Amino acid sequence: MLQEIQEQKAGWVVREDELVGLNADALSTIFCVGNGRSCTRGTFGEERYAAFRGVYVSGLFTRAGYGLVYYMGAPSWLPAFVLINGERPACQESSRILDLKTGILSRRATFSTGKVSVTVDEERFASFEEPNLLCQRLSVSIEGPTANVDFVLGIDADVHNHAAKYFKPGQLPNCTEAGLKLTKIETLEAVRHRLHAVIYSPQTGQHASLNAAVRQIAGPRIPHEYRVDDGMAMMCYHILPEGDPTQSYVFEKICVLTADIHGVEEGRRDGARHFAHLATHNYELARCEHLAAIGRFWSTADVEIAGDPSAQLAVRYALWATRIAAPDDNGASSIGAKNLTGDWYRGANFWDMEMFQLPMLTAIAPERARNHILYRANRLHSARTLAAQDGYCGARYTWQSYGSGLEEPPVFGGFLYMQQHLNAAVGWGILHYYALTHDYDLMLHHGLETLCELNRFWASRVREGDDGEYHIDLVCGPDEIHQGIDDNAYTNRMVIHVLRESLQLLDKFLAYDHKRVSRLLEKMGLSDDERARWADIADRLHVPMLRSGVMAQFAGFADYAEPNERLVADEGHGKDKTNKQADTLLLFQTIPGAFTQGQLADNYAEYAPLCNQTSSLSFCTHALLAARLGRMRDASKYFASAAGVDLADQMGNTCHGIHGAGEGGIWQVVVQGYGGLRVDLDAVTIAPQLPPTWESLAYRFFWQGQCVAVAVTQQEFTIENMGTCPVELQVNDTKCSWQPGEKQTFPLEVAWAEQELEAVIFDLDGVLVRTDHLHYQAWKVLADELGLPFDETVNHQLRGVSREESLRRIYAGRPLPSAEDFAEQCARKNKHYVELVQAMSPADVLPGAIELLQQLRQAGIKCALASASKNAAVVLEKTGMGEYIDVVVDGSVVTESKPDPQGFYLAAQRARVLPWNCLGVEDAEAGVEAIHRAGMVAVGIGAQTSEAEVQFTGVDELNVVKLREIFHKYQNETNPYLERNIAKFKGEMS
Repeated sequence: MLQEIQEQKAGWVVREDELVGLNADALSTIFCVGNGRSCTRGTFGEERYAAFRGVYVSGLFTRAGYGLVYYMGAPSWLPAFVLINGERPACQESSRILDLKTGILSRRATFSTGKVSVTVDEERFASFEEPNLLCQRLSVSIEGPTANVDFVLGIDADVHNHAAKYFKPGQLPNCTEAGLKLTKIETLEAVRHRLHAVIYSPQTGQHASLNAAVRQIAGPRIPHEYRVDDGMAMMCYHILPEGDPTQSYVFEKICVLTADIHGVEEGRRDGARHFAHLATHNYELARCEHLAAIGRFWSTADVEIAGDPSAQLAVRYALWATRIAAPDDNGASSIGAKNLTGDWYRGANFWDMEMFQLPMLTAIAPERARNHILYRANRLHSARTLAAQDGYCGARYTWQSYGSGLEEPPVFGGFLYMQQHLNAAVGWGILHYYALTHDYDLMLHHGLETLCELNRFWASRVREGDDGEYHIDLVCGPDEIHQGIDDNAYTNRMVIHVLRESLQLLDKFLAYDHKRVSRLLEKMGLSDDERARWADIADRLHVPMLRSGVMAQFAGFADYAEPNERLVADEGHGKDKTNKQADTLLLFQTIPGAFTQGQLADNYAEYAPLCNQTSSLSFCTHALLAARLGRMRDASKYFASAAGVDLADQMGNTCHGIHGAGEGGIWQVVVQGYGGLRVDLDAVTIAPQLPPTWESLAYRFFWQGQCVAVAVTQQEFTIENMGTCPVELQVNDTKCSWQPGEKQTFPLEVAWAEQELEAVIFDLDGVLVRTDHLHYQAWKVLADELGLPFDETVNHQLRGVSREESLRRIYAGRPLPSAEDFAEQCARKNKHYVELVQAMSPADVLPGAIELLQQLRQAGIKCALASASKNAAVVLEKTGMGEYIDVVVDGSVVTESKPDPQGFYLAAQRARVLPWNCLGVEDAEAGVEAIHRAGMVAVGIGAQTSEAEVQFTGVDELNVVKLREIFHKYQNETNPYLERNIAKFKGEMS
């Protein structure tokens, strides 16, 4: 079985032995199986409390402590374990393979104790054909001397949710090391080949029911018994010593999982009826039906990439991970931020769905995108309630949405309330869905009303200023760390888009179906005057500008500090210009037709370097925009980061569940970036931009109900209408039409530009100027005053190190003075140094330094300084080099000294250059390490920089030509954001 899977076409299978270094819980996330109705984490059948288990049903919620809404875990259908002579043997070997093409997870595990060895081959899947059906088949073989071997298959009703970041063991009576206990057992039975469990939530009264039929289907018939014990219902098969140990035994477990979700109470229904349904199924029948259904999904959803196996697997995994979390339940539920794979956000639905997952689903599975539009429409009453509570008209959707759509703890006021751009995202999602589907029926019954109520909210929310423009005050944009700001450019520009496009739709629908649309507008009480006010707001809503062509992220953004880690450490995030994730740039992802290519380039240049990429979804946005700009190096770097968020656990938190938005974004990069698919309200444009390393790309999408296939090679691309009606599309700048079955071929107009060196970041001491001897003299004076040994050997260890760390090294393990005395000694050293610096002059500049800086400036390459010294500005002034340096990062703005990459990273941000488009120049080992950790290539000065890619004796050996050659010859594969992201995650966990 496993061998067959391994021999399948590459790009379809996720193998455990290739996921090197991932922990058990991260693997359990990656190896989930699901079908949109439910999802089951990929834990082992023999595991229980030691693993982060989870069976989640879309829309099934309960409540935990402090009133928090939480996923209500369902009974587990996975238990399967071996007993040898009454004892559980250790698992000696285990390997898993997830076949994305079939949706089947396979595992081979070997258990042994003494000389007896038992091998278990397992298959499991959640049926794409029947959403309540879950299936498991296990083959058991025994080797070694005769023994009593029991094989136990069961269901587990003792369900614990993961405590996530909200609770800790012992904090509440129901929170232990095993997790958060939110349910109780109502029914637990094991009789006549049937296992049955019903659990319920004492807080909400909701139920989840699991029925399982367990059968032996191959091998000599063996005795069995039924057992209920410790929260589990089990079927126990006894393989006795007198049996033939060389035989294999095959078992199957067919399960039906039902639950109460919003408006549906099927979890309460009689379990016997569900068991009767199981009598008509066996594993092979269910498997065949499932394979046919998932085959239909892949026939239109698959994206094929030749020439890049890692990208191929990443995009297929993204499709799989999104589809298994996407329900089709008439809007009773939708996709949460972790899909259906973990408790970290308690199952909440955010704006992520509209921005990153809805575009994929609308293109490949429009019925499931439609379900999300219904999910929002079904909660319109709740959104109206929230707006009225705030004193506004229309509808305001909550930042975190669960079953009811009402505000839930702890989402009262403050930061979460300020993120009202969610309202714009809901409107954008409806418009985007309609643009691709032209689902007029949905718009007439749900979409138009929702759009109008959103517009009413904004009309009551805006403030008309003395400047003759409208403003939206006290919000928080997608960036999330700049809170309580006015006129967030993203929010305001999205509001303008939704107002204008919805008004345009109303006019079209009135012309097309005047009677019914007029009746709808009359029902809503929507007058011509109200629509005119919306148009006026769209025309006069203020979008702040930083300079010509570049939007200001929000009003007053220009006055914020340049990237400054010390300021952030002292006063908190949101005090400088750095971003957590894409904000202004998201506009160019969502409404690209509203901007020129030049505006995209200018805004990208400003904001991409300012983003710290501390969110998984942000890599995708930057990769998509880099692709549209033809910036190959940027696009490939960002895309590699996006593709590794889950499959490589790059951010260190895949254990908590799939990054749903990030997975949706991978598809967007491939199809909307490289594949050139762009959706506007009135047209779909296709203008591919194939990466040079890819041989070909093929994808399909639905346009107004017709399936369109696009195939791209390095020379040309073809577009085929696979539907039954004519199709009209925009190809590059030309409108073209296709009859059913027609295929047209176009030349590929590739516009990739080779990226050039944009900045060189220098260390100061020993690279550009002679100050090391001054530091030595100042430290020597202090050391002599303190009676500490100090010589050139010790001084050499202080290169690139902060003042405080330098003094610690001089103490060399001796007891440190009090904090007050320690600070005084550092200040005393600095006083000695500053006195020496005052005597510096241009004569202290190292040979060739000024000439090199002049060449770089003439070539348009920025020059930056990254120094641990707090006196860098004085040195530059005294030596006359200040006029040649564009950016200075010194000890006044960094909190960590080299080899921490902070200084070089900040210098790149301040220069508005991405780290991998810079070179770093250093004369110290710690500095070279800092450059590498910042994602840059290092140019070493002196013999002590052996780890640098290239070495020179002095900067007088460097020139622009050599630096450009180094830039193009060497690549640093380090992800400069990775360490920062993991550090942030660890901080959240603590």
